[in-house]
Order: sequence, then structure tokens, then C-alpha cells
Amino acid sequence: MPDNDARGHRERLRQRFSAEAAGSRSDEALLELLLTFAIPQRDVNPLARQLLAKHGSLGAVLAAHPSTLLSEAGLWPNSVVLLKLVDWIRTHPAQEGETPVSSLSCLPASQDPLFDLQALTRAPRAEGAPEGEQGASPMRETRRTPAQPRPRSGTGLFSNALLREAIELLPGLPDTSSLAEVKAHLVGRLRYNAFSTRQRYAEYIARRMFPSGQADRALRAFARHFAGRQELRDVCFYRFCVSEPLMLRVIDQALLPALSRGQIARSELREYLAAHFPGRDTRDALKAMLDALLATGWVRGDRSLLSYGYHEILPASLAFVLHSEFPEPGMYPIDALAGCPGARALFWDREGIAPALYELRNRGLLAKVSEIDDARQFTVRYTLEEVVDQLCRESMR
Repeated sequence: MPDNDARGHRERLRQRFSAEAAGSRSDEALLELLLTFAIPQRDVNPLARQLLAKHGSLGAVLAAHPSTLLSEAGLWPNSVVLLKLVDWIRTHPAQEGETPVSSLSCLPASQDPLFDLQALTRAPRAEGAPEGEQGASPMRETRRTPAQPRPRSGTGLFSNALLREAIELLPGLPDTSSLAEVKAHLVGRLRYNAFSTRQRYAEYIARRMFPSGQADRALRAFARHFAGRQELRDVCFYRFCVSEPLMLRVIDQALLPALSRGQIARSELREYLAAHFPGRDTRDALKAMLDALLATGWVRGDRSLLSYGYHEILPASLAFVLHSEFPEPGMYPIDALAGCPGARALFWDREGIAPALYELRNRGLLAKVSEIDDARQFTVRYTLEEVVDQLCRESMR
């Protein structure tokens, strides 16, 4: 679209919105208008349509995890900040008597900025999420989200999945948030002869299972109570995908599109990596991905094929992933959960999400689930650590 036409189209969008013209409040029109404020001198209508086609509604786009939005072609950090700012405003209505805050310097000591803008700009493709805010919900006071994965440079290729080792060793970790102590524990228990190999592999496991840089109590407690069970395999693979975005990319672009067949040839994955990393040796990365997938327990394989289908949505797995993806108490669209990285990584059927949410509600782990006309929402009441505590109490009954 020529610059003059683009400027004219943007102006017409604003005028139609101000005049409350017919169609100016549609999801497409609103999202397109919103994107014009973040993306200058470009036709943003195709991007708006692309986002709505993938997420299903404007509410689901706004509620999507920042890392999911950053993975979209055409969306950059400034655009994601604007979308998440609007999402925060719409889900955090001011409470009566609340005092406005005029600057970040006035924030209470217990409250953090909504976004780490420097981190978001520094690593536009890294997993990220809003920090906690005060007054999020009458059910809960100040919340702070778990720290997010530290950005890494490089191609994204990785080797040595070590997911089986992580699943085996996590239940026995020491009761500490110190990553150094966790690594030392892993070095002493990994079954490899060379000390340098054990050190390197302990680093891989610690970084992938605790991508925030701290050994969070939520995963440590979950691992102890679900040792040897499918729920722990689910959660470890989820954390693995958070830390290794290429794994999720392969799931999205190669494995999920082949879901109707129920299988994919290893050669197809080899060709995928070769096409996306021309000139690089991707054999180690392919082996690591295959090892990780086979460690999940729901992917089967032989020398030439991987076989898989939709994976059962286990309540404890759903609770952990949901409270990781939506860490603040509040109301969220069900469609946003169905399209989030965790649901895709675990091969969950979108049609099974709502029934699984009702199961969590019936157990008291969610405040509410509602499906009225097109408004399908769930309400989070706990933090990740709190919901893990609830799950552990359930298992001891």
C-alpha cells in the first residue's frame, strides 16, 4: 500500500472508531487500529487477520503469552508491549479508592514494573511474561510472576536433550533455590565417567528445567510428589520447550500439521532442520529432539517413524502449565489457553481444554469457568507455587 494510501487508511480507521461507525468495533477493526499505533508506515490489516485467524478472537490475541506474540512474523517488542498493556488494562479495572500511580518511581516496594522493556527489546524471540501487579483481583493481593527464561544468543540449535535424566533426578533435588547447589547435586548423580561431561550436562539440565536462573520451589515440589508419573514427564517437557524454542517451533511447523496422519518420518524432521539451517550440521540437534520427544511417554518411535496423537490432558499437568502461562489471578479466554505454548508443546486437543478446566474448577484449583455464548473464560485464583501446594495436599489425602 503506498504511503499516502496507508496514511489515509489509518486516518479513516481512527475516524470510523471515533464516530462509532458500523463495523468499527469488530475484532479485526479494533486490532488493526491498535496495531497502527505500534507499527508505522505499513499496512497492518494482513497482520491483524493473521493474528485473529491463529488465536480466534481479539481477546485471545491480547491474552496470548508475550513469547507467543513475539514469535509471530511482523510483531516486534514495541507492538507486543502495546498489546499486553491493553490486555493488562482490560483485566485490571481500578478498584474503588485506588490511588493512581504516576510513574514507576512511585511503585510500592512490593510491586514490579509491568514489563522489563530492556529484556524484551534485547531478546525479541525469548520467552517472556508480564511481571506481577498490585490489585490484580479481589481474590488476591500483590502477585509477582515467576522469573522468565534468560535470553540466549546463537542459532537455537541444541544437542544432548538429557530429558530422561532430568525426569529421573528432579525428585531428589535438594530443598534449595540455589542453582549452584542444584548443579552440584546433579554432577554427583549423573551416570557419566568424565567429570567435565557431568558438569556440562548438569548445566544443560539446570538451565532447561529452571530457565529463570533459580530452582523454583514449584517445580521441585511438583517433581517430588509426581515422581515416576506421566505428570512429571509432561511438566519437564513443557519446561524443556520453554528453554529450547526450536523444539516448540518444530512441534508447531512439522509435528502438529502431521497430527491427522498420526506419524511423521524421521527424514521429514531431518529435511526440516536442513532447510531452516542450511550449511549447518543438524544431526546432533535432530537426535536431541528425538530423544526429548521419546522421553515424553506419549511419542513412540522406531528407526524410521515417530508415532503420536493428541495427548491426554492430565489435571495436574494442566494446572502446572496453566499457572505458568497465566501466572496472575484474573479472568482469561479459554481460547488463549488452547493456543498457548504449553498446550501446543503437550499436543493437547483444543476440544478437550474446556472439560479439563471444569475438572480443575471442581477440585477448587480454579475460581470459575464460564461458557456464555461466545464468551468462554476461566478465572485463576492461585499462583503457580500455591496451586502446586494444593496438588500436593490432594495427593496426600
